[in-house]
Amino acid sequence: MNRLVPFVAVLTFLLAPVSAQATRPGSGATPPSGKIFCARPAYDFGEASQNSTITHIFKIENRGTKDLRIQGVTASCQCTSAPLERDLVKPGETLDIKATLNTLTFEGLITKSLDVRSDDPETPNLHLSLTGRISAAFKTSVTEVNFGRIRKGQATEAQTFDILVGPGVSADVRDVRPDFSQVKATVLPVEGATGARLYKVSVKIEGDLPVGALRANLSIATTLTSQAVITVPVTALVEGEVNVTPRTFNFGNVTAGGDSLREVLVDKSGNPDLKIESLRFDPEGAFTGTVEEVKAGSAYKVIIRPGKDLKKGYQRGTLTISTNCKGEERLLVYFYAFCK
Repeated sequence: MNRLVPFVAVLTFLLAPVSAQATRPGSGATPPSGKIFCARPAYDFGEASQNSTITHIFKIENRGTKDLRIQGVTASCQCTSAPLERDLVKPGETLDIKATLNTLTFEGLITKSLDVRSDDPETPNLHLSLTGRISAAFKTSVTEVNFGRIRKGQATEAQTFDILVGPGVSADVRDVRPDFSQVKATVLPVEGATGARLYKVSVKIEGDLPVGALRANLSIATTLTSQAVITVPVTALVEGEVNVTPRTFNFGNVTAGGDSLREVLVDKSGNPDLKIESLRFDPEGAFTGTVEEVKAGSAYKVIIRPGKDLKKGYQRGTLTISTNCKGEERLLVYFYAFCK
C-alpha cells in the first residue's frame, strides 16, 4: 500500500503538463473565429434590357464561433454596387448585402462580381456574382430593308418593320429620317400582341432615283441617350428605263470579217425620247455595229458583226452603247466568240 502512493503521485505529475499544454495557444486546438458563408453566391438574372437596374440580395451568414467582421465589399466595375448596412455579424446571424447592377450599354452575356472581405481566416474574400444576358433597349425586327430590283422612276409598295422596346425601358422613339429624299418613312407606336411596347416603321420609295445600287439609311431617333439613333439600311437595285436585251451572249464560231451577226434590242419605257448617240467596241476593230430604228424614240436594234481585225482563238468583247438618257448614258453589253 505504501508503494502505490508514490506511483499515483508520479502519474499525476506526468499528466499535469499535458493538460496545461492542450489549452495553450498554438498547441493544435482550433481557436474561435467567425466563418463567412453564402448558400447562393451566384445569381443568374436571366435577360434584361440596356439602361435598366437589377437588384439582388445575397444572404451572408456567420457559421463561426466568434463575431465576424465585414471589412468591405469590392465590385468588379463601377456599374455594380453593394453598400453595407453594418459590418458585424454575430455567430448564427445573417447579413443582407443588396447588390445593384446598372446594365448601361452592355450587350450580350455578362458577369459582374463582388468580393466580400472579412476577418474569416479561411475565407478572407468571398466571391459573389451576377450573370445574365443584356439586350438592346430598342431592337429592330430587320437588319435592312431591301426593295430588290426596281425600275427608275417607279414607286414601290411600302415595306414595314417593327422596333421592340425592351422591358423596363421608359424611353421612346421620336421620329425617322431617311438620308435620301426619294426614300419616305413614317414611324407609329402600336400595341404588341403580348402587351409589349412596339413601334412600326413604314418605308417606301417615291421619285426618280439614279440608276444603279441604292444604299440609303434610316436614322431612327430615340429619347435614350445611350441609343439616341438606330440606323437601318435601305437597299435596292435601280434599273433604268432603258432596257438592253440580251446583256450577255455567245457569238459561237465566227471568222474575221464574216457574215455572222447578233442583234441587241434597246428599248425605253416612259417618254419616247431615247436616242443612241454612239457605239464603242473593246477591243477596237474586233467587232463592228450598226443601229436600226424600230420605233422612234422608244426602240432600236443594234446589229453586231465580227470585224476584220478579230484575232483567232477565244475572244471577249464589250460594247458600250451611249444614249441621251440621264443616269443611263452608258449601257454595257458583254459577249464572247471563237474565231476560226
